[in-house]
Amino acid sequence: MELYKNKLNYIIYILFLIFLCFVMNKAGLQLSIVDDKYFSTIPQTYNSIYDFAVYYYHEGNGRYLVNFIMPYVIQFNIWVWRILNIAALMLFFIFSGKIVHLFYNKYHKVIFSLFIISVLVFANWSIFRWSVIWVPGSFNYLYPPVCLLIILYFAFRTLIKNYSIKIYELILLLPFCIYLGNSEQACLIGICLLILVIGFYYVSYKTINIPLIVILILLLCSFYITLSSPATELRYMLEIDKWYPVFKELSLLQKSFYGYAYTVCYNLYYNNYLLIILLNVMITVIYYIRKNSKLFYLSLIPFCYILLFVILRGINKSFTENSILYNFMAVAENIVKHQDIPYISVFIASFIILLTLFLTVSIFNSNILRFFVLMFFAASIMSAFILSFSPTIYASGVRIFFIPNVMMSLTAGFIFAELIKNIDYTQKKYSIIYTIFIIVCLSNLIGYIFK
Repeated sequence: MELYKNKLNYIIYILFLIFLCFVMNKAGLQLSIVDDKYFSTIPQTYNSIYDFAVYYYHEGNGRYLVNFIMPYVIQFNIWVWRILNIAALMLFFIFSGKIVHLFYNKYHKVIFSLFIISVLVFANWSIFRWSVIWVPGSFNYLYPPVCLLIILYFAFRTLIKNYSIKIYELILLLPFCIYLGNSEQACLIGICLLILVIGFYYVSYKTINIPLIVILILLLCSFYITLSSPATELRYMLEIDKWYPVFKELSLLQKSFYGYAYTVCYNLYYNNYLLIILLNVMITVIYYIRKNSKLFYLSLIPFCYILLFVILRGINKSFTENSILYNFMAVAENIVKHQDIPYISVFIASFIILLTLFLTVSIFNSNILRFFVLMFFAASIMSAFILSFSPTIYASGVRIFFIPNVMMSLTAGFIFAELIKNIDYTQKKYSIIYTIFIIVCLSNLIGYIFK
């Protein structure tokens, strides 16, 4: 049986690798975009890429490793970047499934991997496009969460199995820790979750795990180097003048509230397909497995509300941009212009997200699963909210929601695992439904790329 599982894993890994090669063949530099044009000319503008990295650390931003690696890769054939992206997506595919498998180890890892990657690519094309198949986007938004998942896998393995990280594994994790420190969003998630894992480990085993402490220190050091860049304050002021002039007039409370409004509305409405899938699986678990009528009726509230949004947006896009119940486009525009916020939309979005959060933790029997799934869900919201204190939160566009989408997809993966745990997924009817879902999600991605 174990041999069969391993063969199935390898076959699906190979098929997914072929699929990624097919997809990435259409991705590349877009020289009509300022960032692409600028980074593609660096080898001709500076004596060396090292000189550029030093200059950009002092004058551009503190992402020292990104600033060194990205132009170095771009100067070669575009297939160097494509191969790097394929490798990153393969690692994401493998380790997302391995994280869920740690808690549900009786089932195939690839079942979870396929579900999580399918949810992620189906969630929102614009977010995927600007974070994965755009060159600067992949360095800043794809690679950091991949590093995060790899680190979290080893941390959770240590906690769940009390299997200490070996010296060679720690050495292999070193570049992932350093790179993760170049992303404020992903690194803060990693630091918070690592602290929680270290705390849980100490409570469970009455000892401190040194390798986890070392990883945490590496993350903190890399993050400090990024934040302490001389360019940070300069870039901050320039971006205020360019993107968000009223930002410097806002109090900390106002920035927090405006950022929260933007976060909850975009997380709820702009990522509606992701939440529809998550809620659909959740409703199935509640109705058929938990058999809890109260939770079932509660779960219909967010599901029907978001489904109605999708239907109305399909009929008339302008309705959802001006409606008092679904006004998500106005949030960013009104905040930048320092106008009124659509408070009713924000209130409803907050209620829907809190209700979804409550339902998510309610379907698990294990307290440790409840806690960490709660953390993944919260990380999805907070990793967007922390950008409230950046003047480019609105100028950066939808790509800032890729890392939140990764956390939400992982949450959906755990809910799906709870479903798999309670059904005979080898039955033909379940296999057909699962296969159709995977094909639809991946075909949707191909359709967008090749249209």
